[in-house]
Amino acid sequence: MIKPVEVQNILRVSVREIAELLQRLNDGTHAVRLERRRTPRVPYHGPARLCVLLENEPRGRRTYAPVPRNLAHGGISLLHGKFVYGGTNCMVGLHSLEGQIVPARGKVIWCRLITGHVHELGIQFDEPVELAEFVQSPA
Repeated sequence: MIKPVEVQNILRVSVREIAELLQRLNDGTHAVRLERRRTPRVPYHGPARLCVLLENEPRGRRTYAPVPRNLAHGGISLLHGKFVYGGTNCMVGLHSLEGQIVPARGKVIWCRLITGHVHELGIQFDEPVELAEFVQSPA
């Protein structure tokens, strides 16, 4: 389990602004590049922000509190308050439906600027996760 000592919230965006930005991203009203995903993603907003430990930051390991966007067996998309280089190793604390925090090791595959200082990160997990553990299946 991830036990962060100091979690940094560098997104500095209001809850309302996050909701509006996620809505624009999800409904396609925000310009996005061509998607090349191999597996479908499902919305994953969790009960709280996630803890993400970035391991090869210039100043050592850092733990952040980004906003989750969506989840797939092989990865997750997050909104974060700064650019992160592809190849950065990380550990994501996923919130399960049962209230557990489940660690998922992976690496940043891509990072793109969304607006202002808000970036979207694409993280690929080292091992697939079981979606039913984290999101309810559509009825």
